[in-house]
Amino acid sequence: MTQPPFDPGQQPINPGQPGAYPPAGQQPGAYPPAGQQPGAYPPPPPGAPGSYPPPPPGSYPPGPAAGQPFSVGDGFSWAFNKFGKNVGPLILATLVFGLILGVVSSLFQFIAAALGDTSSISDGDSFAVTSSYGVGSYLVMALGYIVLAVLSGYVAASYWNGILQIADGQHVTLGSFFQPRNVTNVIIASILVGIITGIGSILCVLPGLIAALFLYFTTIAVVDRNASATEGMGLSFNLVKDNFGQTLLVWLLAIVIVLVGAILCGVGLLVAVPVAALLVAYSWRGLTGGYVAPATP
Repeated sequence: MTQPPFDPGQQPINPGQPGAYPPAGQQPGAYPPAGQQPGAYPPPPPGAPGSYPPPPPGSYPPGPAAGQPFSVGDGFSWAFNKFGKNVGPLILATLVFGLILGVVSSLFQFIAAALGDTSSISDGDSFAVTSSYGVGSYLVMALGYIVLAVLSGYVAASYWNGILQIADGQHVTLGSFFQPRNVTNVIIASILVGIITGIGSILCVLPGLIAALFLYFTTIAVVDRNASATEGMGLSFNLVKDNFGQTLLVWLLAIVIVLVGAILCGVGLLVAVPVAALLVAYSWRGLTGGYVAPATP
């Protein structure tokens, strides 16, 4: 067999010696990349397995339903699963916020009634008390609406923060529901949505229901995206417009869940409200391509 000609500028190759055989695709005698030992394998090309470092701590992988059609049934099952795994903080937060809003509302109503004119009627067999509001009563009620609007915004910003932490797969405690996010914009958004749906309800009810549906995801959008009130309304409108059938089912199912909870002597609301909120969070994240932590075994 004829031997290849010997290049005087090239070191002889000794089989078995490190670097004796050049890497595939590399001419004999070529220098390896800087910092690479002779004979070492070259780094994998971009896109090859192992060519990217692991994601930094705290980054989220794609949601479990990535690439799969959104399912309201899956959302309902996920909501019940997450409720069962976080039952203590969810029930306590719902109870505390419900009591706070109920007490404040009742207090303003009591003061307004006390400032009004009260009269009693008795015919011997029955007794009735009537009360009519005066100017002072209406002023107190107006002040009460303002206070409740601000307080409700704080509650919503705090409650949705805890719900979204569950969607992120984080461990939550009661304190997680007392960390409000983007409160000012939540308050503004709540007032604007209330005005729009209120005007719509005056116009033969149906426009109010349509407005309530298209603006249903406003608050969670404002909290999750740290958006302004108008941006949150726009995000909600576009989400419903692009996924009308699915969001309509979510909206109706959430209403049914809350109604069933209210029928059960009101105590069922401690379960119904958080389950409905979790369903909305799953739907919001799922329909916008956001992350949803897998159901917990």
